[in-house]
Amino acid sequence: MGKHETLQVELSEPMARIIDRAVAKGDYASSEEVVRAALDAWSFSRLPRARDEAHLREMLQEGIDSGPGRPADEVFDELEARYAALIHDE
Repeated sequence: MGKHETLQVELSEPMARIIDRAVAKGDYASSEEVVRAALDAWSFSRLPRARDEAHLREMLQEGIDSGPGRPADEVFDELEARYAALIHDE
């Protein structure tokens, strides 16, 4: 990951409760993770409108240049192992 910047934001009480519930249910590890996921989803939803064809081609090439993909089973096995390790550490 790149550099990080700390921001302070004020949320309405209902929004803060939504975040708190998501963390309490275990859907997210922290409120920061909830906000990052929301921003990722928002950014992704704007991608088709915000990017031109040249930029999309650059991103495609970047993906190709990053090397071969990994089989989904391998990725899921790794994620399950990480999750199991987290559960055992608690």
